[in-house]
Amino acid sequence: MAEPQREYQQKRNFYPNYHEDTNLSKHTYDISENYSVKILELIEKAFDLAESLSIREVSPQIILKTVQNDSDASAILGYYTAGQIINFDLEPKNENTDIVLLSVDSKRLLLLAFLEAQKFGRKIVEIDDLVLAMIQFPNLNKVLNEIDLFEAEKKTATRLGGS
Repeated sequence: MAEPQREYQQKRNFYPNYHEDTNLSKHTYDISENYSVKILELIEKAFDLAESLSIREVSPQIILKTVQNDSDASAILGYYTAGQIINFDLEPKNENTDIVLLSVDSKRLLLLAFLEAQKFGRKIVEIDDLVLAMIQFPNLNKVLNEIDLFEAEKKTATRLGGS
C-alpha cells in the first residue's frame, strides 16, 4: 500500500491542483487518473502518430478530434512559430467529426501542454489512445523552467534505478 500513496504524493507535488476542484472549465479531466498513462509515454505516442501519418516537418502536425457530445466544443489552441505564441479560438462546425491540427515544435512544448492542462483545468481531448490538451499558455517561461526541472529529476530517478 506504500507505493500507491507515494505515487499519489508525487502527483500532488508535481500538479499542485491534483484532485482539487477548478472553476476554469466544466470539462476538466485528470490525465493520470482517467487514462492511466504517463505524460512522457503520451509524448512518444504523439510523435509516433505523426510519423505514421508521414508527417516529417520540423513542427509535426498532431491530429486531434473533439470529444463527442461535448457542449463546450470551442477549443483554444496555441500555435508556435519563431518562438512566438499566437492564440486563436476554434469552433468546430460539427463537434462529432471536426478535426483540429495542433502544431508543436518539440517534445518539450508538447509536455508543456500537459502541464498547463493540469494546472489550469483546460479541456483535454482524446483520439484513439492519444490524449492531448487544448489550452492557452499564460506563463510560458515559468512552465518551461518547470519542465527543465522535471526532466532533470526524471533523469536522476532513472540513474538511481527509478522509473
